[in-house]
Amino acid sequence: MFGPPGTGKTELVRTLAAELNFALYEVTTDAGDSDDDELYRSRLDSYRLCQQVLKRKTETMILFDEIEDAFIRDGSMERFGIRTSTDAKKGSYNHLLEINPLPTIWVSNVVSHIDEAIIRRFDYVMELKIPPQNTRIRIVKKYTADLNVSDKWVEQISVNENLAPALISRAVKVVQELGTTDQAKTEAHMERVLSNTLNAMGHDKTLSNPHSSPITYRLDALNPDYDLGNLQKALNKESQGRFCLYGPSGTGKSEFARHLAKALDMPLLIKRASDLLDPYLGMTERNLSNMFEQAKDEDALLLLDEADSFLRDRSRSRESWEVTQVNELLTQMEQFKGLFFCTTNLMETLDQASLRRFDLKIKFDYLKPDQNWTLFKQTMQDY
Repeated sequence: MFGPPGTGKTELVRTLAAELNFALYEVTTDAGDSDDDELYRSRLDSYRLCQQVLKRKTETMILFDEIEDAFIRDGSMERFGIRTSTDAKKGSYNHLLEINPLPTIWVSNVVSHIDEAIIRRFDYVMELKIPPQNTRIRIVKKYTADLNVSDKWVEQISVNENLAPALISRAVKVVQELGTTDQAKTEAHMERVLSNTLNAMGHDKTLSNPHSSPITYRLDALNPDYDLGNLQKALNKESQGRFCLYGPSGTGKSEFARHLAKALDMPLLIKRASDLLDPYLGMTERNLSNMFEQAKDEDALLLLDEADSFLRDRSRSRESWEVTQVNELLTQMEQFKGLFFCTTNLMETLDQASLRRFDLKIKFDYLKPDQNWTLFKQTMQDY
């Protein structure tokens, strides 16, 4: 069982054991003052001992958590920056996984460093992902039931896709210790605790919505070369298609995608270059693939902001990885059956093959004088 930290993998195993009325034994992660190699050997020895001592006990299972320690300690090569297991240990690993009297659940945050020959010996492999937005909202509401926070705030912070259950639970415990009853202060304390942790983990720490429109959204205040009203009606009937929104900065391309997601009552999944680019070869392509998979799982409208970072003309590429990134995105676009929007300010730099894959390309231009006047009056009316 693998997935990002805080997604509830260990708790799920404990819940499973409780539901089955099984005794659950956990392999220790503490080896006192032992060094890394001693800890690795100590944990495997503990696991072997558990299997031998408990093998005659029925309704018993074993949890081996944080298996990163067990599979990366003797590697001399690196894969995506993580030391890998060498052939010297594969035989013992295979034996551990194939001959175990008691059912064992192995838990890890990552599996990219584990050799394929080892992975295939697990009877069942399950990835536990960060919950989708609707589920995150329910989780936040459950954990903050005793805190004075608004439903609007809960929905607002739940937009952050890195908000794992464990992060929410720990933040609530911290804020409860402060004894704050004022709603604004409680929400501010929660945001501070969550943002600091997300930032330290290398994730987007934004919890408030910086893109919420300060005035009433109006389609007639946009200057596209296509009827957006008709497009919205068509997508209400069938939410599928690939669209490229292009034009100068600030003309409403990204905001239209946000409006459309709200109008269609769909979650909005926004990805930028900072979310997808990775220094290790092949990982950006994997992130692009995961982006479409996540949109499919959440049934979300997918918005790739500043798509020119990934769709530049391949004939101008100087490195092979620049070509493979474009290839990966084009392949994923063709296979995606949901709603996919790209925005760009640099339409002329896009690869020609990418242009053919868009069902519709819509240009957003600067507002006309009468549209500026309309927006000014709308602002005065709203305020």
